[in-house]
Amino acid sequence: MFEILFELLHVVNPQSLQRHCGRPASRGRPNLLLSYMVVVLFALMDCGLIKILTELSLRDEADFSAMALHLLGEVLDLASALFPR
Repeated sequence: MFEILFELLHVVNPQSLQRHCGRPASRGRPNLLLSYMVVVLFALMDCGLIKILTELSLRDEADFSAMALHLLGEVLDLASALFPR
């Protein structure tokens, strides 16, 4: 499952998202990739992804908790870049 989520999160890196989020859409058209990423991220967060990753990162298994903590950081970075402030 971690691999699938990492693949979803690395479609577009947060640096390029931050560059595009502040700009108006070209010719008045919305950016569909950014809109799709917002919907997917919101759905994952609405299903309890943040709570689950937080709980997993506190477990005793070092490798497992490190992966959960890394994924939590990626999700929060992406949310910071995509969601309105």
